[in-house]
Amino acid sequence: MQMDSFDNFKTDCVEIDKQHKEIMKFINLFCEMFSEGKNKELLISTLLTLENIYTDHCETEEIYMKKFNYPNTEKHKAEHFKINQVFQGAKQELMQSASLVYIKTLKEVMLNWFSLHINEFDKPLAELILSHS
Repeated sequence: MQMDSFDNFKTDCVEIDKQHKEIMKFINLFCEMFSEGKNKELLISTLLTLENIYTDHCETEEIYMKKFNYPNTEKHKAEHFKINQVFQGAKQELMQSASLVYIKTLKEVMLNWFSLHINEFDKPLAELILSHS
């Protein structure tokens, strides 16, 4: 399963939408590689790239949170921390043994997280950013 359309994830904040598109692209690439049975090294490389893009995205959002005194900052940052922990665990698991069941679970976690995080956390933040522009 991949995400086919970005329309459901649009926040109308150009910078954040650009980052979300890049995250979506690499989640889809990870899913595609898994479906095609690509080797573990390619999956790890893709996951590391996704983690770097995600880290940059979190930093961007957290700058905006501070700049505009976002009221939901702590909860939003806690969500960033949670998915970062998923990345850390995934890297370890992929580098050690990485069963197909684990990789499939990781894929589902990433797809579900992306949708939930944008709709529950990033859209309200984007609204605040847009209200100040």
